[in-house]
Amino acid sequence: MLQFVHRCSTAVTAIGVSTTDGSRSLLMPHCPVGVREALRKRACMVRLAHTEVCIRRCMDVGCGHLRGRGKVTSRPNNGYTVSAVEAPPPSEAAGSTRGALGLSLVYSPPDPKIDIIMVHGLAGDSRKTWSKGHSPSSFWPLWLTKEPAIMGRGVRISTFGYDSRYLKGSSGTDCMGIHQFGMSLLTEIATSPYIRGAGTRIITIGHSMGGLVAKRAFIGAVRDPEHRDIARRFASMYFLATPHRGADSARLLGILLRAVALDKAYVGDLERNSAAVRTINDDFFWLSSRLDIRSFYETEIMSHFRSLIVDKSSAIMDLVNEFEAPMSADHRSICKFASTHDNNYRILRNSLVATLENLMPMRP
Repeated sequence: MLQFVHRCSTAVTAIGVSTTDGSRSLLMPHCPVGVREALRKRACMVRLAHTEVCIRRCMDVGCGHLRGRGKVTSRPNNGYTVSAVEAPPPSEAAGSTRGALGLSLVYSPPDPKIDIIMVHGLAGDSRKTWSKGHSPSSFWPLWLTKEPAIMGRGVRISTFGYDSRYLKGSSGTDCMGIHQFGMSLLTEIATSPYIRGAGTRIITIGHSMGGLVAKRAFIGAVRDPEHRDIARRFASMYFLATPHRGADSARLLGILLRAVALDKAYVGDLERNSAAVRTINDDFFWLSSRLDIRSFYETEIMSHFRSLIVDKSSAIMDLVNEFEAPMSADHRSICKFASTHDNNYRILRNSLVATLENLMPMRP
């Protein structure tokens, strides 16, 4: 895989522009300025396109989610019904191919008792991360609304979206890390008109980096006196292939992005044993003893990789109150299910039922 990095850093030398290691241009000094500038711009485009191909080949964790930008939706529908839906699926959202940013209501029963919040990972999407294919019917959080053992307990479902597209150009999110994304989630919960004062118990389900974002939100709530009422409402946290100790693949991705001047703080946070993941783990260890923690890890290797993206040693935290389970999936498919008969979906659904039974036993 390291040959990709070398190819990215040298791809432009053949057409005579400065390389990423600072070597001088091969253009002749007497080359007209206009021609030189045109070649330089063309070289940048070639270099970016080449690097994107490399990243897609060796870090395919959601590159299909790199288009457009959805509208932020955080308000509830007035007059909840049993089938209330807040954010339309991508095919129904005019002018948008991405799920919404921020906290979006997916489903609410008339009298909610539990809030499930779905948090996507790196380069993910609040809709597509949880969908296998492009059909709106593959968005499996809505399948849970048909499960009597789950919805009979007053479960409301929301998604949280944040901009973690590592192949886009510079923006205000370039310097944002897991801490900032986590605090954004906490702020959304604290200001949500349908969650903030509801008194519901909170369950988070995070895929990959999304699990770290959820952990950071919980830690922030515990440590902020203004949000301790929210912290007390956190009841369970689900982690799908979350790199609690970081991932070696994140280091390679960081190298590729720096090769085209697309450095992202949150990618560095994901590197194995980074300061960010160590701090989150240390804090979470002391603050999470009362939580119901469920960690699921991948067992299949993705195409173009020789090893797991997040291995078991990083996907579990070895906590006393942690339930651990393997899934027959790779890093990308661990959060996408083919149908309600998919064994991975059944594992997750049954685990949710067990959590809900502990939180709120079904009345006879």
